[in-house]
Amino acid sequence: MKKFITRLFFILCVVIGNSQQDAIFSQYHYNASSINPAYTGTMFSPEIFLSHKSQWVGLEGAPTYSNFSFQSNGEIRKINWGLNIKNDQIGPTVENNLALNVSYVVPFDDNSFLSFGLKGSMNFMNVDFSILDIYNTVDPLIRTDIDKKFVPNIGFGFHYFSEKAFLGFAIPQVLKTDHFETSSEELRLANERPHHYLTLGYIDKFSENVSVKYSILMKWVKGVKKHSNLSIVTRFYDSVDFGVGYDTYSSWNFLASFKVFENLMIGYTVDAPAIKSISNVPNSHEVFLKWTLDKDKLPKSIFRKFQ
Repeated sequence: MKKFITRLFFILCVVIGNSQQDAIFSQYHYNASSINPAYTGTMFSPEIFLSHKSQWVGLEGAPTYSNFSFQSNGEIRKINWGLNIKNDQIGPTVENNLALNVSYVVPFDDNSFLSFGLKGSMNFMNVDFSILDIYNTVDPLIRTDIDKKFVPNIGFGFHYFSEKAFLGFAIPQVLKTDHFETSSEELRLANERPHHYLTLGYIDKFSENVSVKYSILMKWVKGVKKHSNLSIVTRFYDSVDFGVGYDTYSSWNFLASFKVFENLMIGYTVDAPAIKSISNVPNSHEVFLKWTLDKDKLPKSIFRKFQ
């Protein structure tokens, strides 16, 4: 298995190239503040969000992603704040990120708003090369483990939302950071460059109890192919969601979620390869929990609650 983990780790490094990519949760709709700090507080109620994604389940060393988010009670023309904690594991690499979001919401009218957000983050990376089969033990790049390498960063974003539509743009980490770097340019395995995110969506009402949300997430970073996720989610009786999405990295996403209580929602997503040539790659699975701490402060509109 060590050989497999070794191959997986270095395959991921090749795929990543010189620009390490941030993880994307398939259910980003339910926790947009992890991407865009301006989303913080826009539901006007404090909430807690938990999620976990296991990619390519069954393959040892395959990526796993966990996320915890908290948003404060959002208010108009006041500073709102939130917290994001992420844990990413890929083979011998463990990365933890702690971020503080602040936002300020400005109304255009009674039903449309523009929010501005800032993010300050701390990233800690650990790499345990001992779990790999090292063929060249004198390689200076892997003779010493990386232990809690600390990298600070800053980010920003904006988020416009109205009764039926939303549009956002964010760069959650503005500063370029380097990992595994030596004095030789040829020995640099990975660095993180600014990721640009654009989100837009529209909510339509089919009947009194059925609404549909169409949304697109686009991501691009220098040196890497542009990435998009298109999704359609249908909500029934303001309680149950079913959705399907397509990721341009060649996977389908199938989503289901429901409200256990009026203020507590749980959900599940499975990602399946969309190309026959990679059909032997295992599926990825994701679960989440969203807890609204003060349901009385949620927007009364079914459209706004669906954003």
